[in-house]
Amino acid sequence: GNTVFNAGDSVVHIGAAASKFLSNHVYNGGLFITDVGLMNAHNSGDVEGSEVAWNWVHDNRAIHDPARSWNGGVGIRYDSGLCELGCSNYSIHHNIVWNAPRGAISLWALLPSQVNSGNAKIKAYNNTCADQIHISSNGSAAGIDVRNNIAIRFKNYNPDMTGATLSNNLLIESPFAENLDGSPGFVSAINRNYQLNQGSRAVDSGVRIPPFTDGFVGAQPDMGALERGKKPFIAGAMVLESDVSGMTVRYEPTVDGNARFVVTGLPVGRSLPLTTRLRIGTTTASNTFAHRYDFTSHVAEVVFT
Repeated sequence: GNTVFNAGDSVVHIGAAASKFLSNHVYNGGLFITDVGLMNAHNSGDVEGSEVAWNWVHDNRAIHDPARSWNGGVGIRYDSGLCELGCSNYSIHHNIVWNAPRGAISLWALLPSQVNSGNAKIKAYNNTCADQIHISSNGSAAGIDVRNNIAIRFKNYNPDMTGATLSNNLLIESPFAENLDGSPGFVSAINRNYQLNQGSRAVDSGVRIPPFTDGFVGAQPDMGALERGKKPFIAGAMVLESDVSGMTVRYEPTVDGNARFVVTGLPVGRSLPLTTRLRIGTTTASNTFAHRYDFTSHVAEVVFT
């Protein structure tokens, strides 16, 4: 994966056909423009099954001002507005999106003249969104499939929903038939820990959508990007072997008396991979850790417990 940040426009262009945009950490876009997605495409036509998955996408800085027709910023968007071909035939799954004020995921219905109108082949599965998912345009939403997501709300901006699927999602603030609403029971949303607590109503409430939900734990897949009982994925660039010599470990006392060690000195934009283990002396190596990110310096610390 890549860590990409501080862009005037979109941060990652996702319009290439038959492509995979996987495991990226994408943030701080829209610094000089007022209508943009952090991961964005426009007028790309049939993108032949392109996949946007396992990304962290957050903090779109584009300003929203309706009086000036400034539409603001979204997280992930295939934009079919005011264009010849539209965008179709792609999947967006297992992404975590936050601080995208105009929508975490923006899907577009297709006008009759646009490619794949009547069967858009658009899939949005198992995303965790701290903002809304929406479908824009007054065209046809047929072939848009939205399932197993957690989002603040779902909103449609005048599309014809005939032939679209919107089910088995947890829409926190907007009840819809065939979907759940209410609290998802995140471990700590304020700290961007979107894992599911025991007893969360999103656990085992998803549906099986092979191959997207393969490897789930429990009776059924969970809703959202993070399956309870599995380690949460880490997106973005990882440290290299050559980086390790510049890293240090310090002891950090805790109020409960448990041992906690903090790894510092990671390079800008890089994280430790899930396979990392820390051993102090002859103790058992620990692989229980969490990153603390500073999105100003773009440097992370890693806390082992």
